[in-house]
Amino acid sequence: MKEYLHAWNIVFEGLPKPFWRLKQCYSNLEYAWKYASLEDLRKAKLSDHIIKRVTEIRRNIDLKKEMEDMSQKGISILMHNEDNYPVHLRNLNNYLPPGVLYVKGNISKMKVAMENPIRIAIVGTRAMSGYGENMTRKIIQGLAHYNPIIISGMARGIDTIAHQEAMRCGLFTVAVLGYGLNQIPHYLRSFTEKIQECGVVVSEYPPNLIAQKYHFPLRNRIISGLSQVTTIIEAGEQSGALITAQYALDQGRDVIAVPGDITSLKSKGTNTLIKNGAYLLTEPEDIIDLLKIARKKGLNPKNYAENELQIVNLLEERPHNLLELSSKSNLTTQEFTFALTQLELEGYISRNHNGAYCMN
Repeated sequence: MKEYLHAWNIVFEGLPKPFWRLKQCYSNLEYAWKYASLEDLRKAKLSDHIIKRVTEIRRNIDLKKEMEDMSQKGISILMHNEDNYPVHLRNLNNYLPPGVLYVKGNISKMKVAMENPIRIAIVGTRAMSGYGENMTRKIIQGLAHYNPIIISGMARGIDTIAHQEAMRCGLFTVAVLGYGLNQIPHYLRSFTEKIQECGVVVSEYPPNLIAQKYHFPLRNRIISGLSQVTTIIEAGEQSGALITAQYALDQGRDVIAVPGDITSLKSKGTNTLIKNGAYLLTEPEDIIDLLKIARKKGLNPKNYAENELQIVNLLEERPHNLLELSSKSNLTTQEFTFALTQLELEGYISRNHNGAYCMN
């Protein structure tokens, strides 16, 4: 069935409207691919442009080769009715969900990650200022011990910093693309590979589809749809981040924005959002309060042993994976293992979704 879902998605160029029109008429997409006549497809209210593409692609596509190529490149297909398909995308209120998602990365952790009660979209301008970058990093660092899922669009600027800081803090991150997974720009390829190690890269567009301007506003509904709260860091009046904010509101999700310099054009969009009722973000845990999650009070103060204190000092900066933590401490293997075990047994530290150690 997946190969026929993929075939129709190529015909539709990833657009959800014709996909769901077809699904209203044909629950079995294999049958529709093999047997639906052009007249049948017209009855499904598909455009002449799409019907012409059906004829061409039916004639030329090698579905077996398409599936083999995706498998070799580590691309998985999630159908809209599969268990692994993110449940939060099934109901986007007035917006159609993706009929299919193409995914690369740590897909085995994706379903668990999407069940996390703290899923935060962080978006903003491509032309960020130093203030925008610093606020992005500060917010993610301040939330790291809550193990949130960080979702963004992997564009230059705020999006890239959000993914980068999430990875540095050992958090699961989701990058939602506005083009096919085989069309990632050269300058982002190594960065994308790093995301795949501790998160996923997803797209509703067929892997070989190149970016079109209208793809990016449409994909923003997925960014907001996967999230509980959309955070706007820095955005001008025409920023695409404001489109994401509007999608979030229409989908019944919360929007929170970072205030900026009232004389800066890069903050005009965020300041306007706040003026019009978006929640105000002045410290990272404002997001935790918005989600009605209890702030972590921490355990009772402890007189750490000297070896334990080395580990604690590192983890109070940000989460670290085991190798990173061990190499930065000046402890022997035996000393490190004992101190780490004691802290973990006593509940002062734990591992997050990606196995990084963090303070409780």
